[in-house]
Amino acid sequence: MPVVQWDETLSVGVQEIDAQHRGLLALINELHEAIAAGRSRGLLGEVVNRLKDYARTHFSTEEKYMLQTAFPGFDEHRMAHDLFIEKVLGFELDLHRDRASPREVAGFLMDWYVRHVKGMDHQYAGHFRKHGIR
Repeated sequence: MPVVQWDETLSVGVQEIDAQHRGLLALINELHEAIAAGRSRGLLGEVVNRLKDYARTHFSTEEKYMLQTAFPGFDEHRMAHDLFIEKVLGFELDLHRDRASPREVAGFLMDWYVRHVKGMDHQYAGHFRKHGIR
């Protein structure tokens, strides 16, 4: 059973961004299921690689729309994105040193989802809609 399920209260109203957020939820749920099944160690490298891909794609999408619409919270949002990337690169380094913790990665992702996706990302939702981005 998924740890987090998508519902419309999570939507920011931009189809492309919502699809990317669903992808992050799928990754969170996959990692939690692997932890519960005792097979998270083997999956962790793939999860970290997918997080890097997610960050690259998703952050550039959000930032493109923010710049396009002159979103006033751009700088703060970009700093949060940079911190996410730093953390993921730290997980990658820990993997190479054989010190990566699946539970730490899972905890970080849940915290990120709650604080950033459900919090910060909803700050731009109305702004984007006002500028015709759906």
